[in-house]
Amino acid sequence: MHIVHVLNKASVTSSAINVMNCSVNRGCSVSLITSSIEPEALRAISSKLDIYILKNNLTSLEGLNELYLLVKKINPSILHSQHAKTGAIISIIAKLLRIPSLIENGAKRDNYNFVNRILFTFAEMMSTQTVYVSNSVKKSLSSFEKKLVKFSKSKVIYYGIDVPLIKISKVDSLRTKYSISKDSILICHTGRFVEVKRQVEILNIFSKIIKIYNGNAKLLMCGDGPLKSRLVNEVERLKINDYVIFTGMINRDDIYTLLSISDYFIMLSKTEGHSLSLLEAMAYDATPILSMIDSFIETVPDDIAIYIPQEGLEDSKLESKLLSTNKKSAQDYYKSRYNEGIMIDSYHKLYRELIVR
Repeated sequence: MHIVHVLNKASVTSSAINVMNCSVNRGCSVSLITSSIEPEALRAISSKLDIYILKNNLTSLEGLNELYLLVKKINPSILHSQHAKTGAIISIIAKLLRIPSLIENGAKRDNYNFVNRILFTFAEMMSTQTVYVSNSVKKSLSSFEKKLVKFSKSKVIYYGIDVPLIKISKVDSLRTKYSISKDSILICHTGRFVEVKRQVEILNIFSKIIKIYNGNAKLLMCGDGPLKSRLVNEVERLKINDYVIFTGMINRDDIYTLLSISDYFIMLSKTEGHSLSLLEAMAYDATPILSMIDSFIETVPDDIAIYIPQEGLEDSKLESKLLSTNKKSAQDYYKSRYNEGIMIDSYHKLYRELIVR
């Protein structure tokens, strides 16, 4: 079985890397075709995987011809894509070459602009199989889109991840770097600083958490983005400068290390598909503090997570939730539902089904 993944751009945060590496470890032949690849992503990809970087832009006529000829030469068992443009393109190439194709949809429809919605819908119509990363993503299609897409040829496969063991020396160096004492209650947030992530509300919730823990709490804001200056101003307004740490963009190993020493992981997004950041935090047993959106509710039960309604929580209720001793282990739940073995078993079962159709 030879699987070819086609991506617009291969980034280290792409779930495709995990799927590709796992497939290689299962003995499959795997190739990646992409227009560009980040250096960190290149280091994360298995050395046993064949990588083809297109010379031409994928959306140009030259790029389309180059991709078609390359796929024809490789002659894979299955074409797998995660993006709107590449999904639409490979679904056509797959039809021409009579190869099964799979389009993976990792975000809710309202995350996409009009053009990308059309491209995703077209890809889902044309592909042999569609995979949605959660039921909330699947349900997010409009009534018109649902009429065009055949749900009978779709499946929900949750992301599954594996996280590395953390070195004590790395923990110590980051504690020193960010002045984090061992007895501080540590809350971590990772993500791009944009409106949809509601990071201003995170800062407001955190200002209450500081009081609950009598000033013995720190908030790590890991990332960057257009909202950064506004967040810095909000920290000033709330007078919580001594408790909030902006790390900027940091490598994955540092993020994993910080998650491993975090007591809580906070994400109050307006919308999400199936958050890999949340799964990573759960893998390190950080208790999630989440907004009450359908994808989070689908991912984590309320006996593990602390849910914050849109209108917020009274201070007393927030305190009782934070200090509750009845919360179950986020790590145990991750192991039973979101480890990479479960995910790759589901994909390989689907791959085999597609090949024999």
